[in-house]
Amino acid sequence: MANNRKLFLSFSIFLAIFFFISMLGVWSISIPIAKSLTGDPLFYLKRQIFTLLLAIVLYRFVSKINFSFFMNYTYYLHLFSIFLLLLIFCPVLVLP
Repeated sequence: MANNRKLFLSFSIFLAIFFFISMLGVWSISIPIAKSLTGDPLFYLKRQIFTLLLAIVLYRFVSKINFSFFMNYTYYLHLFSIFLLLLIFCPVLVLP
């Protein structure tokens, strides 16, 4: 059990460093573009941090769901996912 906890801690530290480096990359690359388009050089960094925090909150929520409930609906969920994939090719849904 202690070995799993140690592995989880090291993986969490790795993810934190990875996210920090990726945020740094987004920030440094997008400064001139964001400043010319929006006037705010940190526009894309703020959006990226917001989506990261939203993803963490959703992860915590979804990790608590008992997925055995969905075993009865796998066929319908699969068909629904294929339908969503086919919507990508629908030109009517594209905004001008």
